Amino acid sequence: MKKICLLLSLLFVSMTAWCEDNAQADKPRNKYFNIGFSRSKLNQDDFPQLKSKWGAALNVGKTFYLHKEPVLKFLRFGIDATWFDLTYGQYKVETIVDRETFHHAEAAMQVGPSVTFTPISGLNVNAYFRYAPTFSALYCPADNHYDLGYATRLVGGASVTYKFIGVGIESRFGWSKVDEFPQFLGYGGDDRESTKLTGFRVYISFRY
Repeated sequence: MKKICLLLSLLFVSMTAWCEDNAQADKPRNKYFNIGFSRSKLNQDDFPQLKSKWGAALNVGKTFYLHKEPVLKFLRFGIDATWFDLTYGQYKVETIVDRETFHHAEAAMQVGPSVTFTPISGLNVNAYFRYAPTFSALYCPADNHYDLGYATRLVGGASVTYKFIGVGIESRFGWSKVDEFPQFLGYGGDDRESTKLTGFRVYISFRY
């Protein structure tokens, strides 16, 4: 056990020294523009589950670092503020008489903590978790019906960026209250229903 602890200690010290020698001296680029692919599911009682066939997302924001100098010269903590976050998804569901298409759009803002690890100059690994108050709209062309409502979303993810470009993946989940969601196809009652969303987004990130 002592040998394992000693080995881990030596490994940590070596990694720290290596990172200090190779980390970039100045701050990483703190503004981001992300564009990507989205998949999600909508669940509600007394209504068929909706699975998106395809979707797209775009968001713009900035990381506010909590300290001027990085911890151990390679670790930075910050608060992410996404000024606007747009998501679109198209769903299809089989009914008794037909196959219906739904269009789902959401506009949100995000805020939450993040941590950035810089192992070598120009390479940044970022992890984050954010709260995202959201305006959600669901449209059914079959009967020209809209459902609008407030949604609470939580977003957690990570990205790897080299200089100004990178890739990332994140999970989205949350709940909302929408009007007459089941009534599109004759399901459920007349009251507002709670709707749960789960999904993920894969994106390309531009840092500047």
